[in-house]
Amino acid sequence: MPTQRLTAVRPTAFNRSALPVIAARGAAGLALTVIALVAFAQPSSAHAVLESSNPAANSTVATSPQQITLQFNDTVKLSSQPPRLLDSEAVTVNTGTVTLTHDGSRLTIPTP
Repeated sequence: MPTQRLTAVRPTAFNRSALPVIAARGAAGLALTVIALVAFAQPSSAHAVLESSNPAANSTVATSPQQITLQFNDTVKLSSQPPRLLDSEAVTVNTGTVTLTHDGSRLTIPTP
């Protein structure tokens, strides 16, 4: 059986003068990572946002529409208190049954 020769490897001395360079590179890499995460982060929201309405928001109409439609970017749910419709004097107007589409993104409020 052949004999195997073992040789001891002497550890090389650590160059302490390289520490500032290593630390600077690490800090620069961390800074670039943070900047990339912030720059490419997508805004998040826990609430649905109104995308459109018919009639349009803040518009004035000559005649009362048959219904008001609100389109949201996400699913909404009806609470125990449905949305209120106010007239020009901020008095609540009675409406019919408020409906919600199957996917929950469009709310329709019938008008009197």
